[in-house]
Amino acid sequence: MKENKHYSYIDILRIAGIVTVIMIHTEMGGLYTCVDTASGVYCLFTFISMCLSFAPAVFFMLSGALLLERDETYKQTFKRMFRIMVCLFVMSLLYFILDIRSGYESISAGRFLKKLISEPAIVSYWYLYSYLVFLLCSPFLRAMVKGMKEKDFVLFYILCILLRNIIPSLQRNLPDFEMNAYFRWDWMLESIVCYPVLGYGLHKMHKEGRLKKYLPFIIAVGMTVLLGSAYNAVVHARAAEGIYDNGSRRGWCSIANACMVYALAAVFSGRTEKAAKERAGKVPVKRTSLLGTFADCTFGIYLIHCIFYDRIRVLTEFRLGLSRGFSGAALLIPASAVVIGIYGLSFICIFILRRIPFIRRFL
Repeated sequence: MKENKHYSYIDILRIAGIVTVIMIHTEMGGLYTCVDTASGVYCLFTFISMCLSFAPAVFFMLSGALLLERDETYKQTFKRMFRIMVCLFVMSLLYFILDIRSGYESISAGRFLKKLISEPAIVSYWYLYSYLVFLLCSPFLRAMVKGMKEKDFVLFYILCILLRNIIPSLQRNLPDFEMNAYFRWDWMLESIVCYPVLGYGLHKMHKEGRLKKYLPFIIAVGMTVLLGSAYNAVVHARAAEGIYDNGSRRGWCSIANACMVYALAAVFSGRTEKAAKERAGKVPVKRTSLLGTFADCTFGIYLIHCIFYDRIRVLTEFRLGLSRGFSGAALLIPASAVVIGIYGLSFICIFILRRIPFIRRFL
């Protein structure tokens, strides 16, 4: 029988994820570069940078949770791929036109097609290319995960932590430690296999009511990896006199952080839903319209948010002038204002565009 229950934590994670993506792509994700590495504020900003690492991973986990439990035909999968390819083409063309207007590109169809194939129009569109590969592999992943048991997902999680967190950390901090080049994280195909499978596993355990028993372990691993990655980043930056390497360390903690955020959202939203059912006399909890409205705009916001960040000159000049007069921890104020502004403008645009039936199909 087809399951119609909606899990509110999915909407919560989608909204939190897109807000965090905007943080990564704006000043909020790089505040640690604006202060002295010897200061305590640098440690705070570095930790914030590490905490943001869950966002890209959690979207792949949600895709695994929602798509891998469905019995889809190849035709349905290819329809999903077509939708993503249309969005990728249209938005890449839009960014290419904006770059022509700014003088960064020349009018050339060949140049546009070459860029479309060889590189993302903007850095954040790496997700769309990876998502296309995930969809292509989803029929095989679906067959794999449906044959996995709970202990298999637990061991898979441990293997991911080993390959993505522990081994890279040992290689960076112990000069004499070198892993065999053929035993690499690439084998796990991070975005294509790891995140979707973990998302499916966590969602399945949540539905069966067994996720909460693993929550303390997941939190302990997540916080240990977060703090360890932040500590490593601070030590490296101070030793290297301001040469920052937070990007790779943010990648190290992405799995542990994403699993922790995912599990927390699932377990605590589940408790809220249970309490709501008891208050309503066991009436099934329906999706709230406000939460659903914001969550449904997530994909569209992801597609256009960079336009408001650095493609509109007036907004760019306003953004650059906003942080003048702020220093230290106070830099969080203008950085937060930029995130709220970009999210708000993007949401309004997508909310309006989704009123148009044809466009709504793609957004």
